Amino acid sequence: GVFRRDRATRLYYARAFFACGMHHEAWAEMSGLLGAFPNDAAVMNEVAIYAHKLGRHEEAAEIFAKARALYPDDATLAYNEAVFAEHYSKVQIEQKWSHVQKLTTPPVIE
Repeated sequence: GVFRRDRATRLYYARAFFACGMHHEAWAEMSGLLGAFPNDAAVMNEVAIYAHKLGRHEEAAEIFAKARALYPDDATLAYNEAVFAEHYSKVQIEQKWSHVQKLTTPPVIE
């Protein structure tokens, strides 16, 4: 309906979906919002956060990069991008370390 076209209402719906564990629906709503408001700082921030939380790390990085290019002085974007970058680097380190452990684990002889 009419209310579903309103940015603030759609953000609310996406947040509610995510909070209820309806991640597919939340992502669909956020993706639609990004399509409708591609240069909106709040929308890009939320979409990047959701992408990150859903394990879409490269997508989150791209969205944050675009948002920061458009809004270099936005403190919220800068903070959230820093938090994302810190967590994502930990994820990458864990993945690489797991790979190293697999390579260095001696075979089990039964």
